[in-house]
Amino acid sequence: SAPPEPPHSGYVLFVAHMTTKIRHDRPNIPHNQPLVVKEISKIWQYAMSESDRDYYSQFSLEAQEEYKERHREFRATGGYRPSKRFKKLEGGRGPWVHVCESERNDLEREIIGYDTVLFPPRPKHMEKPQWEIEREEALRKKKGRE
Repeated sequence: SAPPEPPHSGYVLFVAHMTTKIRHDRPNIPHNQPLVVKEISKIWQYAMSESDRDYYSQFSLEAQEEYKERHREFRATGGYRPSKRFKKLEGGRGPWVHVCESERNDLEREIIGYDTVLFPPRPKHMEKPQWEIEREEALRKKKGRE
């Protein structure tokens, strides 16, 4: 199979890392990804230093460049050499991290230490189609005005 695609941006990579951390740190709280992403976005926008954001952006750019090389190799030969710089945890199903420990940031080092980075799916009540969620929200608002 083809090489795995890297994160499309530093922000996407940061969301993956933080989602993993939050799910690990809050095992007994039902996971709500839209709310978690809002929380993570605020961290990215207001609480992170420019150098921390640059770290994730640079990680993403370098991983994308390497992916292009691996993908060209795959298209030419039907196979590719695994990356020596980046990997996905949990057999390719977890978040991206640096292979070399000295290149990892604190959050990557923390995530690598977890027993697992894969968590159970969201509760069924959170798996409704978006149109249904919007309809219910509109009904709640309408009830509130009455």
